[in-house]
Formats: sequence, structure tokens, C-alpha cells
Amino acid sequence: MSSPFMKRVLYLVLILCLVFVFVPFAIAQEGEKKEAPKLPTDALKALYEAQLLMTEDRVDEAIALLNEYLATRPPDVPARVYLMLGNCWYSKENFEETRKAFEKAYELDPTDVVALRNYAALTYQTERFIDAAVLWEKLYEVEDPAKPRTLWQAAGAYYQAEDLKNSKRVMVRLLGLPVTPDPQWYRLIIEVSYALEQIADVERYILKFLALDPLQSYYWSLLSQIRLDREDLMKGTSDLEIAYRIEAPKRQSQWGNLGELYQYVSAPLMAARSWEEAFKGDNEPKGYIRIAKAYENALRYDEAIKALDEGIKKNPRAADLQFEKGLLLYHAVRFREAIEAFKECVKLDRKRGEAYIFMGFSAWSLKDWDEARTAFSNASRISKYRAQANSAMEGLDSLIKLRDEVN
Repeated sequence: MSSPFMKRVLYLVLILCLVFVFVPFAIAQEGEKKEAPKLPTDALKALYEAQLLMTEDRVDEAIALLNEYLATRPPDVPARVYLMLGNCWYSKENFEETRKAFEKAYELDPTDVVALRNYAALTYQTERFIDAAVLWEKLYEVEDPAKPRTLWQAAGAYYQAEDLKNSKRVMVRLLGLPVTPDPQWYRLIIEVSYALEQIADVERYILKFLALDPLQSYYWSLLSQIRLDREDLMKGTSDLEIAYRIEAPKRQSQWGNLGELYQYVSAPLMAARSWEEAFKGDNEPKGYIRIAKAYENALRYDEAIKALDEGIKKNPRAADLQFEKGLLLYHAVRFREAIEAFKECVKLDRKRGEAYIFMGFSAWSLKDWDEARTAFSNASRISKYRAQANSAMEGLDSLIKLRDEVN
């Protein structure tokens, strides 16, 4: 398994590797304590002269000089001679001859840090990833001090070779070091663990990564998906909102999906705020109705009415918005305001029978019998609501008769 994201990560690995390819033979790397090996006089002379030729860009002459020295078959040829020869060939982009020279340097002294580093980097560059990874692991063992970056390079090389188990093995070792982890380390081990379908480890490393760098929207989204997949809905939904707050989703509909999740886990207030984001810039009545219903479920009636009023302002001919406002006010026991909203609704849609019905019951609750009868009478003219309206009027007449008898 791979991803465009990890391709970028591994490009960085490659860059880190190639930084070390051309290392002059006599220069130790910064921070290394190991001294350069003592060289025989004839070897030192050959290396010095070759270095001078290289600085003058007389590479062919430097190669000839070193080969002439090697042709004398001196005893105990220093690894640094082959290292210099490899550097010469590398400057000519002859990678096969470079490889042969670095390999010989490594064979002569497997503990020579510069030779190991160059050989590993060249091996990686020529796409022998497993060999490069092994060499970097060996380099880590002989470096003084050991550099965590070397293990990181080894893990990246194993990953390039699709040897995921060894890549993870090295990353586990790297993350166990008593140093502050680089965020890239977590990115790689999360990717590798995911590819190995070790989801518990993916979650564990994501949490550690987010503790180090909490503003990583992608990883909050991934954490959300893991938790939703195992039906840990509350945590998964919360993680997804964090992701969206850090970096807005590319599609507004994704906010709507978050709203659905909040609605499912009985968090209507969070659902309302998610739908506000989902319908931002969309003036269709359905969006305002969805937001208002969520606020109503959260018992935030004022915010629900505010959402509907905003929708009415932008859609003054939308009977649905006036009806929903009336219904909301009816549920909030604000009957006089409900009647006014229902009246506005039937002005826009005279066949909206249910508006007359609720208008009648609102008036009934206010003991405004005349207004209630008028509303039910209007509803009875619409066939779909005739039976319900007539039944309501019969009940209303019985109530009025009973009242008159008592009085």
C-alpha cells in the first residue's frame, strides 16, 4: 500500500540520503568522534595529489593517478583510497565504477563511517534499497555518536523496497530512542502500520503524533475514520470536527456528513453548528430548516427562530419557512407568535391546510374560540384536512357548550 502523501515523505528520505554521497576522504562528519585512520606515506601522497587534481576539475587525471598507485599492489591499501576513487567516478556520473570503488572501500574497512555512508547512499541512489537499508543499519552501529537520522534512512529504504516489516522494526527502534522525535518519523510508521493492517498501532502512533503536533488535520481525519469504523461514534465524530476546524473540508457537503453523525449520536447542538457550515452560502430554504430543527432538538429555540428568520429574509416567498417557524413557536408554547407565522404561511400558500390546523390549535390554547373556529373552517375547505378540521370544530363546539352550561 502506498499513497501520494507517502511519496512526498520518501522523496525527503531520498534527499537526506544523497546529501552524503560526495564526502571528501579526509573530512570527518560533524559531531563524529572517530578519528580518520592513519595512512601510509605513499597512500597519503596519492590521496593528497588526487584531491588537488579534483579541486582543479582534472578528474580523469585524478582517477589515473589513483589507479597507478593501486597498480603497484601496495600492502594494506587504505579504504580511503577506494573512497577517493569512488568520489572521482561519482563526479563523472559513472555509478557502476563508483559502486565498485565504494564496495571495495567497505570490504577493506567495514567500520569506516565515511565509506559506509557513501556506499549506502550510492546503493540507495541506484535503487538497491534493501542493500542500502542494511548498510545504514550497520552505519548506525559504528557511528560515534550514533545518529537517529541514519535509522530513519534505513527505514525509508526498507519501505521503498516494500519490506514493510523491517521498515516498521527500524522505526520502532528509532521511536524508542531518548530523543525528541521528528514528525516525519510518525508519518512513516503510521503509513507502514496502516499498510500492514495493524490498526491498533496506527491509532496509538497517531495519538502520539498529535500530542507532538496537534494541528494535523489529515491525522485527525484518519483517527476519526478508525474510531467510526469500530463504532466509537462519539470520539470519531469529535475527531472529525477537530480535523475540519483545523482545515476546512474541500466540499461543504462534508460538514453535512458531520452534522448527520452528530445527529446520530444525539448531539443536536453540534449538528446545528455543523449544518451551518454545510449550508453556508446556500440560500435554499431546506438548509435553514435543517439548522432550525437541530437547534430546536437542542432546546435552543431562539437560535432556531433566528435561523428561520434569516432564511425568510433571503426567501420571502418561501411558505415552508413560515410554516416551520410557526410550528417551532407552537412547540415552544409561544402561541400568539405561532399564529402570526401561520398567517404569513397561508398568505403565500392558501392550500397549506396543516398551517390552518395548527393556527386553530394555537388559538384554542389561547382560548380565542372565534379565531380557532375560523382557522378550522378554512382548513375544512381543503379535502385532505376536512375530516381533521371538522373533528376539531366538533370538539371546540362541545367545549364551548360545556363552558356555557357551567356558566
